[in-house]
Amino acid sequence: MTLHTGQTVLAWLLFGVCLGSGADISCTSPGTVVEGEHVSLTCSYHKNLQSEGQDFYIFRQTNGKEAVIVAICAWEKSSLKCEFQHGYNVIVQGPNVTLNIASAQPEHDGNYSCTTLPPENGMRLVECSLTVTGKTPSTSGKISCFAPTRLSRGQRISATCIFPDSLDADNLVLERYDSSFITKPVGLIRCNRREDSCVVNHDGGEVKTEHNSADGFRLITAKVEQVGHYVCKANKESRLTEMCTMKVDGAAEEPDASDKSLHNLTTPMYAILAFLVLAIISGVGAFLWVQRKKWCKKSPVAHTEEEQQLSTANGHARPSV
Repeated sequence: MTLHTGQTVLAWLLFGVCLGSGADISCTSPGTVVEGEHVSLTCSYHKNLQSEGQDFYIFRQTNGKEAVIVAICAWEKSSLKCEFQHGYNVIVQGPNVTLNIASAQPEHDGNYSCTTLPPENGMRLVECSLTVTGKTPSTSGKISCFAPTRLSRGQRISATCIFPDSLDADNLVLERYDSSFITKPVGLIRCNRREDSCVVNHDGGEVKTEHNSADGFRLITAKVEQVGHYVCKANKESRLTEMCTMKVDGAAEEPDASDKSLHNLTTPMYAILAFLVLAIISGVGAFLWVQRKKWCKKSPVAHTEEEQQLSTANGHARPSV
């Protein structure tokens, strides 16, 4: 099944799904988001998709336009195979399907729905709406910030700060703290508004900034690979005036191949070493046991001869037995 078969799938949707009562599939979304923000929409089915091998798809529809399939997924031997429109990906956990949009754009606007493939009779579709607004911040003097909440091994994400010009501040800062907020933060960039200049810490990652004077804000974006807290700050005369915090966690990772191979090597080595130690101990014990028998056989004879010599010296020879 591919995205090119969208007309067939939509035909199933029109003729195979009743819009009356039935097993609903719920859909939740953040509603309105800022352009460029990471977005997640979640569909909750009424059954475990993986255990039942249930195929599914997600489509988007905008006012006055034909529905467009953005993701279509099928199970092949317990492995999920999906095809997506550009900018989308899917994560499945039990009955829940999460549709991720790495960077929301105006073309992602619309009403999203999820269904099974083929659709089940009596199932009622539930839509969730997504609206993407421009990057222009409000004039309330508040900092806006956003970043993906989950970072996988080797992945680079964008941590973004939007500083409106209406802020009462001299310096604009983006810093990274560790997860505990204990250690000293790493400064990624500091911009001096009076001098209209910025100093970038290139050790902290790839950092870019631009000032949009027409819309009245400065945009700072850092491409980062570390988990922790990313904090956008506005300072005036060393005093904090406004702050926005983004928390990025690390996803659990399986040990890599080198770790597994090292484990596979060390386990038999310990077994061999234990076997050698036991063999040495057994050998020493056997040797001592043999020597003990020899000593026990020699000891009575030597003792008898010594007694005979003493008896002869005293003139009292002991009779032989």
